[in-house]
Amino acid sequence: MARVLTADTDLVYLNVGGTNLTTKRSTLTQARGSTLAAWFSGRWEDCLDRDDQGRTFLDFDPDLFQLILSFLRSCAICSNPDARPKLARADASKQQAFKDLIKYLGLEDYLGYGCDNRLQPPSPPTFATATAPVLPRVYDPRCCGPLAVRETQHPQEPPSQ
Repeated sequence: MARVLTADTDLVYLNVGGTNLTTKRSTLTQARGSTLAAWFSGRWEDCLDRDDQGRTFLDFDPDLFQLILSFLRSCAICSNPDARPKLARADASKQQAFKDLIKYLGLEDYLGYGCDNRLQPPSPPTFATATAPVLPRVYDPRCCGPLAVRETQHPQEPPSQ
C-alpha cells in the first residue's frame, strides 16, 4: 500500500452519513495516535471509502461527528493550551452512540472524554510495570480501526526439581 503525498493544509472533503463536510487534514490528524489521525495521515488514503463525488465516506451519525469536528477545529485555533475548548454535549438519546464513536475513532484520551459526557481533565500518563504492561495500539491495514495488541506470552520455566 503506497503512501499518498499529503500536506496539513490539504482540504479533505467528507460525506458523513449523507452530510457533506470540508475541513483541513491537520484538523483530522491533530490527535496523534488516534484511528482518525491514521485514516487521514495519507498512508490509508487509497483504502478509504468514497462516494460518487470522490468525497471520503464515513458511515457515522453526522450530528455526532460534527460535534467532534467542531471540537477539533476549536483546538486547532486555541491560543491558550491551558484554556482547552469544551466538547459539546450530545443529545441525551445519543450519548451512548457518541461515546462509542469517540472510542471507535481512538479519541478518548485526546478528548478527555469521561463517562458523563463532559470534558474531563486528562489522566496522568501511565508507565509500564511488571504487573501492568502498557500495550501499544496498532492499526488494521484494511482501515478498520484500532486493534488490541496482545502481550507476547513467554513460556513458563519448568518447575525446579
